[in-house]
Amino acid sequence: MFSRILVVAIVIFLIVTFLSEYLPDWLTFSLIAVLSGGYAFYEYKRRIRTFIDLKIGSIVGFRTKFQMYSIGYAQYRYVDIYNAVSKYISEQQEVITIETTNEGFLPYFMDMDWFGDDSKKITKGSSIHFKISYDEEVFVPRQRIWVIKKGEKDFCILHIKFHANTYLDVACLDEKFVDELMDIIYEDSVKNSIYKNKLLSLTYDNEIQEDEGSTIQYRDVNITFLPPKTMTEESIVLEEEIAHIIKRNIFDFFAQKDKLAAQHVPLHRGLLFYGSPGTGKTYTCHYIYHTLKNATCIVASGNSLMHIKSVCNLARMLQPALVILEDVDLVFASREVNAYGGTLGELMDQLDGFKADDNIIFILTTNTLDRIESAIKDRPGRINQIIHFDVPTKNLRLKYFQNYLLPYDTTNLDVSELAQKVEGVSQAFIKDLVFRAVQIALEESNYQDVEKVCLQMNHFDIALREIIKYNNQAAYAILKYKDDIL
Repeated sequence: MFSRILVVAIVIFLIVTFLSEYLPDWLTFSLIAVLSGGYAFYEYKRRIRTFIDLKIGSIVGFRTKFQMYSIGYAQYRYVDIYNAVSKYISEQQEVITIETTNEGFLPYFMDMDWFGDDSKKITKGSSIHFKISYDEEVFVPRQRIWVIKKGEKDFCILHIKFHANTYLDVACLDEKFVDELMDIIYEDSVKNSIYKNKLLSLTYDNEIQEDEGSTIQYRDVNITFLPPKTMTEESIVLEEEIAHIIKRNIFDFFAQKDKLAAQHVPLHRGLLFYGSPGTGKTYTCHYIYHTLKNATCIVASGNSLMHIKSVCNLARMLQPALVILEDVDLVFASREVNAYGGTLGELMDQLDGFKADDNIIFILTTNTLDRIESAIKDRPGRINQIIHFDVPTKNLRLKYFQNYLLPYDTTNLDVSELAQKVEGVSQAFIKDLVFRAVQIALEESNYQDVEKVCLQMNHFDIALREIIKYNNQAAYAILKYKDDIL
């Protein structure tokens, strides 16, 4: 800028020094005035194109006194809020978009500096990467400013930026309009949320991500999009009575929510799954959330249970929602032995705080029912159904074997005999036994490539010997084996 001023000054000096004696005074002054005015106009236009504050001032008026508002959202909400703002902008007739890499707030950008603050320069903005589903991602601007003309002398300025949180700044003359605008943006951001009807896993404090999934790291909560899987009613092995209870209390409850609401039935419900490890609680949860349609599924376990208020707030926002809290006895044990009394109280407050039309179902899982606080498990308004997952009957064991053996050649297997042999074991035991037998069969064939592994009864006998030989007396206690069985 100073080099351009110097050039103009030199030209004026030359006019005064060398031309003034040949020109009339009025023409000399006219040349100086035109040159000075022309440069001033050029500099004004250049600065308007260069600096954000002057650009905004040239549009809305440098003397206009706007009311400033700033709204903060959770960081993970950025794409939702950005999409909602973009949709609103697309519906306006006169909009000017301004980009920058400066991460200041809107009041800073609207503080006029005629000398030109380089930090307020209009520059090509940067973008950030976001996962919007398990296998989709987008790039969105890190921040953006829009100047919207609402009337002859009425403007609204929006500024969104991604930083420690998601921030939306608004400058406007009408406070009522700001309230209406915020309602429009929030409602649209929830209705079209990238998390809506997805399968989500929540962790906090930068915990390790799930083995399957694409984790997004945020300051407050890590949201992992879990991969969708196709599961059918035929692929799940459950006691008939349990399957019927789940259908009524979960699938039908979501599918018929409008009819239930019309009959004044509250749309929130709690179920508690309990049973020994490996008896199918997690397996059943997988079936439920991979089969459920048109509902957001949220899975929380471990440290996430300490943030139950955050989990519930997310469920309210994304409802209809299914919330699965795994191994709740780790945090929600009986108050006499509970080291997390505040968290226990928060869970009860949250379960009691749902409105009648909040369409949210909770599934709590535990290996030890006796450890759970009685005010949770014995209160119908909090837990409406308790389901016990026991070791499978022979008929179910047979179905489990048939299910896990589908990819293999079982011509030489007596599956019924296998089911009889493993009386008293869990579903997880059967699954592991099949995989061990497959490896033994592959080892026997020197790991040759085959379309279908051919399984023999002796492969299962070897696998069973391995299990009971080195798994101490627990295997004997469960299987009630004697050496002559094998």
